Amino acid sequence: MRNLFSCTLFFIFLLNPVQCFSDQYLGDQLPEDYIDQLEKDVDSKEEDSAFIVEESEGLLDGAEVKEDYYSKSHVGTEQRNFSPKITNEDEVKSIEQKLPGEFADKDHYLKVSNKEIIDKATKIGNKNFSLMFYADDYTYKSKAGGFNTIFRAGGRSAYETSRSDIAPALKINYSRFLYRDKLYLGWGLGTGVGYNRGKGVFPGGELSDAYFYLWTIPLDIAAVAEVHFNSWVKFGAMAGPSVLGIIQHRTDLEKSDKRKSLTQMSPGFFFEGNMGFNLNKVLSRFGHLMLSDYDITKNYLTFGIRYQNYSNFKEAGSSVSGTSFGGGMTFEFF
Repeated sequence: MRNLFSCTLFFIFLLNPVQCFSDQYLGDQLPEDYIDQLEKDVDSKEEDSAFIVEESEGLLDGAEVKEDYYSKSHVGTEQRNFSPKITNEDEVKSIEQKLPGEFADKDHYLKVSNKEIIDKATKIGNKNFSLMFYADDYTYKSKAGGFNTIFRAGGRSAYETSRSDIAPALKINYSRFLYRDKLYLGWGLGTGVGYNRGKGVFPGGELSDAYFYLWTIPLDIAAVAEVHFNSWVKFGAMAGPSVLGIIQHRTDLEKSDKRKSLTQMSPGFFFEGNMGFNLNKVLSRFGHLMLSDYDITKNYLTFGIRYQNYSNFKEAGSSVSGTSFGGGMTFEFF
């Protein structure tokens, strides 16, 4: 009898353990409709369940289906808009964008080399970004001739002893092409900075303890043209109006002295020509890395020439003009 009572309690606990411990006390008699009530509870939970059961086959009829990233882009071809023509640009942009398991159950696959991938990027780049360094070989003229005395050769011995710093001028260009074939045509913007430092020189050639600094900052607007003879070499040119800002500073005067720091600006014009060698042709691994990570289609080792002329500064008789040569890198991207 004791065993029969224990089994009965265990069976009741299995049917509804929460109910047993919360609403029923051991020894109480269950109501006659207890089993029917349990079945109703189960039916109501199935209707609200997140799982699809056999009796709920019609629940989704007429329901609103919201599109998400996966249903729109990867699940069901009827929801996708396909371009009638796959261009080189589409192929290049899809490099290494493979879904997990895409190659499952394939009998064979196509292996493509880095060289073949970067060759597909030919002619799809429509922008240029270049970093160039030009030797500061321009001619600086002023009423007193102080620039040449301090920064160039005010007597060769004085120039050498002054330990003047003449850093290469940094030039940054951005170009965007509106027409691309053998001939590329577009527009461009440019800026940069030049730096000179030297000690003052007294009329007798003796050096002073004061340092003189000179910064030059050009701002260019240009029409741009490029000719791509083949996948190895290109020639480019850009020209247009420009403004040159000059900042002068000296250390031998008090801060309150207006001559301690001077700023001048002059409008002018410039011309730049360049020749670029495509490094991707010899460094395919580097080219593939730049393409897949940064959308850079070509990397050019570039040699350039710049001519500029500015002659309308605040100080009468001052001008900056001449030609300089330099080199750097040009990156073509889309």
